[in-house]
Amino acid sequence: MCQSENYRTLPCIAFLVVGSLISISCSHARIDETTVIATWSGGTVSSEEYESWLDFRHTTPDEAEMKTTCDALLLVKVLASETDALGVDTATAKQIEDATDAILVKRLRRNMGSEITIPDEEIEAAVRKFPNAFHKPQKLRLRNLFLSYPPGASEAEKEAVQKHMTELRRRLEEGMDFGMLAEQESHSQTRFSKGLIGNVAPGQLPEPINTIAMSLTPGEVSKVIESPDGLTILKCDRLIEARVPSPDEIRNGLAKNLRRIEEKRRWQALTLELGGGDASGPAFKKAAAEQARDLGLDRNPETVTAIIWTRRQYLATEAIRRRVEATMTIPTQTEVRQYFDSNRDLFTRPETFELSVIRLDYGDGDRSAVHRKAADLSHNLRNGRRDFAEAARTNSDDASASIDGRLASMTRRQMAGRGPEFMKTVSGLDKGHISREFTANGSQWIVRLDDRQPARPATFEEASNQAREKLGQDRVAALQETIENDIRASLDVVLTQ
Repeated sequence: MCQSENYRTLPCIAFLVVGSLISISCSHARIDETTVIATWSGGTVSSEEYESWLDFRHTTPDEAEMKTTCDALLLVKVLASETDALGVDTATAKQIEDATDAILVKRLRRNMGSEITIPDEEIEAAVRKFPNAFHKPQKLRLRNLFLSYPPGASEAEKEAVQKHMTELRRRLEEGMDFGMLAEQESHSQTRFSKGLIGNVAPGQLPEPINTIAMSLTPGEVSKVIESPDGLTILKCDRLIEARVPSPDEIRNGLAKNLRRIEEKRRWQALTLELGGGDASGPAFKKAAAEQARDLGLDRNPETVTAIIWTRRQYLATEAIRRRVEATMTIPTQTEVRQYFDSNRDLFTRPETFELSVIRLDYGDGDRSAVHRKAADLSHNLRNGRRDFAEAARTNSDDASASIDGRLASMTRRQMAGRGPEFMKTVSGLDKGHISREFTANGSQWIVRLDDRQPARPATFEEASNQAREKLGQDRVAALQETIENDIRASLDVVLTQ
């Protein structure tokens, strides 16, 4: 037999999503609470019980689904009663206690918010102070294509960039897709989104780019715009009209914001009083739950429904776990091997990347100076004027600087943890190539792709632990399904309406 600690945390054991249990919904209109809507082998289902289940599950009555709904609530009820009869596991009892406290804390905060009234004079003062609140100015959805001048560029180097940009502008006039060209040619970070800057309001861009941008009409491409750092071409995708809210919308919106601010202030004060400022700590949660009880919030009908069904859900999960453990056996090595051989497509070694990096942190200094330094390094590295290992050792703020900037082998998942720009940049590199400078996780980066190994099938030795875990999960899921189906079949639910 398997032990409880081996299977308690498997996802398929928790057939009920506990994360949703602590939310509290608004009750919908109830039908006659004295009505019996179904009979089953153990008694009846009243309209009150049926409606409380619907409230808890945040659903509305559906006659077509009434039988299925009764099956679901009775399954939980039967399994919960089983755990009550056998005795509640200590860990389950603690989960129920914590979940109940969480429900009460949420109810306490909702109650606090409902008690807040903002004086009219305070609202009027806010209207006078923010007469343009919630106004949305006209915006243009813009794309850009930017070519940077090399650091310290000579006139000849600038002329070369200008010539190339003129050629790109000609290709756009001939009908080439702006986004595709920006993705291929632009030096801006927007190249990763096909040049898309976003929705831009007047004044958000530096001059002279702002004036030219705001004069564009949907579909129009600008002339080449020169700035100290390089050359830009803009395209306007579409116009987003301004929106001016009514006086009532402004007043109501500001009143809502004032209530939210006051609620946050009161909640922070309560957190400080009860939990030393730590709203996530057990001391605050326990004290806040007790305060909710002192206020009688635990007797609120919605709260009562949430607490009752939350407890039943946890008890039902415990009953499923016990039943599974009564028959579950630990897979043998032979069974694991057979499972692996039958499901080889489930077991692969992911694509990996060998990288060298240079990271330049902004610190408290001049951010533009960091950008210029990164651009200078990238330009010289890509043109072979500097050695990557030497540049990493002498410039990088990354821990890898001491080993020439080399990182451990990384998967795509691991790269994603460094931000989307990092992953996009590496994905676009060929082996041995060095990226332009880019921003990721608040730093400037330059990356060299040293090697890339494609995904491949895993060997049994590499995947044996994973195969054992998956086989165990499949067995638990199958046992759970059988248990639930057997109980449903025994309920013999008959609708009376």
